Amino acid sequence: MSPSESQVNQMWNQLNNSFGKFVSARFQDAGKRVIDMPHPVEATDTRVNTDRLLKVAQQENCSLIVSTSMYADQQTQQFISSLRVNPIAATRSESPAGVNYTVGKETFRKEQADPLSKETLDRLVPSEIAKSLVDAYLSISQ
Repeated sequence: MSPSESQVNQMWNQLNNSFGKFVSARFQDAGKRVIDMPHPVEATDTRVNTDRLLKVAQQENCSLIVSTSMYADQQTQQFISSLRVNPIAATRSESPAGVNYTVGKETFRKEQADPLSKETLDRLVPSEIAKSLVDAYLSISQ
């Protein structure tokens, strides 16, 4: 019996949430303030997700967005673990707040690609991948 779409989504959500928590912990260990905002795989409306993210970023006075993801790239038959960093740009506007917040141009991207197989998933250690990707970012940002 093959897993239902709901079960598959739940598996991806658990994997991505775990990976995101390890990334957050690694940043916190480095003295960085982190606000976790996981998005389930079912949250596919980019505009709504971005608006929600920028609203919290504004409220929390954040200057960066760190995006994490783990996914299967069916085209290349690879399992991808990704870390991306974008600044949050604040520009003056006619809005009631007087400031418009947007996602700036990506300043860092690092991916780890592994063969897409059951063996890869069985031996996957999200904490080690998170450490490697965050350390690569921290080595150039400090």
